[in-house]
Amino acid sequence: IVPAGDGWDVEIVAFEPTQIKSVDNVGTFNPNDARIYQQRMDRGPRGSLALPAGGFGNGDTIIRLYETADLSTVIHESAHYFLSVMQDLASKGEASASSGVKEAAFWWRENAAAVAKDGQKVTGTVITETDVLAVLDNGTTGDVAKDAAVDVGQQEQFARGFEAYLMEGKAPSAELRSAFEKFRAWLIAVYRSLVNLNVKVSDDI
Repeated sequence: IVPAGDGWDVEIVAFEPTQIKSVDNVGTFNPNDARIYQQRMDRGPRGSLALPAGGFGNGDTIIRLYETADLSTVIHESAHYFLSVMQDLASKGEASASSGVKEAAFWWRENAAAVAKDGQKVTGTVITETDVLAVLDNGTTGDVAKDAAVDVGQQEQFARGFEAYLMEGKAPSAELRSAFEKFRAWLIAVYRSLVNLNVKVSDDI
């Protein structure tokens, strides 16, 4: 995690060309293309997540916090990371992760219009509820740009849904409760690891 803002000297080193992208890049994760998500607001991005270009286990995953970051930013970006890891494990046949992805997909189907709205807002690519359902049913719309936009919409819905879960104690759907409970347990484990490592964590974090 690299805090960035007034009074900080920040040096970011890119080890691979695929790790250098424009701030508006959203991409679609694959072994040859690093994905960068951003939590944005009117005053600019609050945070971003960069996944390793070589896939999980083959590089660093970096969460960046910007000057406009607030208390929700780490949670929001961590939710992107958790979902991406869960999808990666599901693609390899891991049972628990596969169950979590199915739970998320059921929720995305019920909220396909909201997924499309988020995806279009972030990427600028026009997508519809029908496109979201096509990805859920067939794995693709047949258009790479639309597929990427649907993926971003799904990610944003998941991240904001988890933020709401932590604030309200209620998952946005019964299907997502299990996945969100696992994510919450993971965050607690991360916090305990920091404490055991004698890392100084601010009161806000």
